[in-house]
Amino acid sequence: MASLEKLKEIGTLVKCNTDQFFFYEGQPGNTIYIILAGKVGVMVSTVDGFAITVTTLGAGEFFGEMSLLENLPRSASIVALEPTLAISIDENNFNTFICRQPDMTYKILKAQSRRIRQLTDEMKTLKQPDPTPSQENTGVVTKEKYKLSSAGSGLFHDGHKTYGITAPDSHRTFLYTKEVECPICYESFTTQMQRSSKAKLDHIDPDLRQHFVDFEPLWYMMWICPHCYYTNFYTEFQMVHPSMVRVLKSESTDLKSKISINLTEKRTIDEVFALYYIGLYCASMGTPKPISFAKFWLRLMWLYDDVKDTQMSELSAQKAFEYYYNAVYNSSMDVSEEQQQRLLMLLGELALRCGNHEEMLRSYQGAIKIKGNPGLSNQIRDRYQEIKQKIPKV
Repeated sequence: MASLEKLKEIGTLVKCNTDQFFFYEGQPGNTIYIILAGKVGVMVSTVDGFAITVTTLGAGEFFGEMSLLENLPRSASIVALEPTLAISIDENNFNTFICRQPDMTYKILKAQSRRIRQLTDEMKTLKQPDPTPSQENTGVVTKEKYKLSSAGSGLFHDGHKTYGITAPDSHRTFLYTKEVECPICYESFTTQMQRSSKAKLDHIDPDLRQHFVDFEPLWYMMWICPHCYYTNFYTEFQMVHPSMVRVLKSESTDLKSKISINLTEKRTIDEVFALYYIGLYCASMGTPKPISFAKFWLRLMWLYDDVKDTQMSELSAQKAFEYYYNAVYNSSMDVSEEQQQRLLMLLGELALRCGNHEEMLRSYQGAIKIKGNPGLSNQIRDRYQEIKQKIPKV
């Protein structure tokens, strides 16, 4: 590796503190980063809406080369797991860097070969459930199929109330302020970002909800641009198809006329609900697949559980079930065996919650048949037996 001074001649030093992101999945990029000190996590969004760390990288390793070489959006998010120093090299200086550091060419080619082999191995495990004969195989939710109530602001579903709960003081420990550029209007804004390194996982429910000690990440998963009101999960905020930009820009005025939101420093649950519903509204502007809406309604179900609104929780559960069902059986979505297991397990839990024991049985039995993650497979079998004991008829 060249000396720091030589690297600085052709690149730019980038410092990130713990929990800060170098970039997000879906963002455009034309730079490669070489880690000089520290450690980063490579995070990807899963089909059931969670961001998971797939690997970690340390000093001497690099990331971002795929976007630089292919001129495609970032395929993963990169977060600093500890204070990290890296050198960034853009496409204009990349040839100079390779000429001065020919050994890096071999390292990059080797890394590409390894990643292609991993992708090939994963592709071999891809399996899509066969839809039943009565199901249409479109897998696309059109704007006409998704329609919110015209009651009140026109944004919330019928039955939604005001709940008047404020975030506890303990949340502040897990948050920091981050500046973000909106991919729709290109204006910058600040938002609250969670410090994942501080969050301590307490337990995970059968429906995959994660519970943390003294913190609720559901309150901070959504980012909203205060200029155009574009709203989405922070893990997917930059993942906007170019065709949606024009539509969302044109809908911005109408959206602002439906609701006014000004997030307080100490967030309220009513603001949180508004963010999720605005996110749903934005999602309906394009041609989203069922999984897009499923992730919103699942989290709305959890939030309505928290405020003990049984009626809205049941409604959200039914909608989450319907969209996940379409995602699993009617969608052209390619998923690994482990992700398919997770989806079927979640579908089974939602079916159970909706009183659809036949579908719960089918989903869990389908998940059990898949030879995916051994630990997850054991968890699925144990849960299935637990359900059978509670519901003898199953």
